Amino acid sequence: MKKYYILIVILLFIGSLNAYTNAASMALADSYSLRAKGIETGYWNPANLYDSQETGYELYLLNAGISLASNFLSVSLYNEINGDSLTISKRKNILNKFDKSLQINANMKYSLLGYSFNQHSISIGLTINALGNLSKQYLDLLLLGNTETYNHNYTFSKKNNGFHALSYADMTYASSSKTLNDIIPSLDYVQWLPDIKIGYSFSAILGISEADITKYDSHFSTNDSTGIHLDQEIKGRYGLGGYGMKLKFGMKSQVYDNLQVGITFDNLIGFVKWVGKTETVEFNVSTDSVFIADLSDNFITQNDTTYSIGSFETTLPTIFHFGTLYKYNKASFSLDWNQNFGPGIFYSTEPEVSLGSQYYVLPYLPLRLGFAFGNNDRNYKFTYG
Repeated sequence: MKKYYILIVILLFIGSLNAYTNAASMALADSYSLRAKGIETGYWNPANLYDSQETGYELYLLNAGISLASNFLSVSLYNEINGDSLTISKRKNILNKFDKSLQINANMKYSLLGYSFNQHSISIGLTINALGNLSKQYLDLLLLGNTETYNHNYTFSKKNNGFHALSYADMTYASSSKTLNDIIPSLDYVQWLPDIKIGYSFSAILGISEADITKYDSHFSTNDSTGIHLDQEIKGRYGLGGYGMKLKFGMKSQVYDNLQVGITFDNLIGFVKWVGKTETVEFNVSTDSVFIADLSDNFITQNDTTYSIGSFETTLPTIFHFGTLYKYNKASFSLDWNQNFGPGIFYSTEPEVSLGSQYYVLPYLPLRLGFAFGNNDRNYKFTYG
């Protein structure tokens, strides 16, 4: 089992890096869909390429922003637990801050290199996603397990406990050379309708690795008369090496002189099929009627089994994105709204809304500020750069 623990630790460490394309988007809290240019457009809104007449190569070496999103890492929580001791009321107050589970969600999107020419681009990127969640009951057991009463009964399931990590490289081609009016000529007669530029990007995917928990059943209880009882079964699977594809479609329009509006649909077709090394790991632990006096004995029964499985497929979730960008002299302001429709697990199913502002102090020195609203899965965040 040691090699699987090492694999999970590595994936957790890598997954804790959250770099979305470049440092500029990070400073704008990812309110960036209509600001992306060149090879970046294939990952944000390929319709942005319509206005591009540039040709050039781009190679990124240290083009990354780093952050970690969770529903429990916060200044208020730190202040709550920082002190001489945790009273019972403080412990209960900490528990009340969470709904059902403690969650960490990390995403990395890193553009390595690319080539853009006129209204087309080709780029190579790396994506790493990781999501871990742990039932609130574990925190209850940690904080209150030895207080008030010795009699406790906990049941844990996959609903609020799990881990999923996914990594893949992609080669992406993006293009935007037409407007909606070119495809539907009759729209020219609608005089109030501005030109709607359209674009698409297609990605060929090389799967690197995927690991996830497929089954999680656990029961833990303590009782004055029967002692400690534990029965736990965890099943996971992983894949190394695969292939896949994804498709993004985007539109944007200049609705007023200084105002742009755009939308994208990502992963209209999106999957990774794992055909390399694929295995399932089963881990069982049990104890029965254990008392404090028995703790020096070998009171835990455990068993782990690993076996090969056939190929399996990971579906990438369909994501809708809406963005606006307003420019006024040296300043610009943007709003982006992101909605995941599943079935993927790496993005919140609740809307994610972010704001961004940029001001050019000098022609090559922009000041950027960003704000992302929080939801049940993530805290709000304020960014700058």
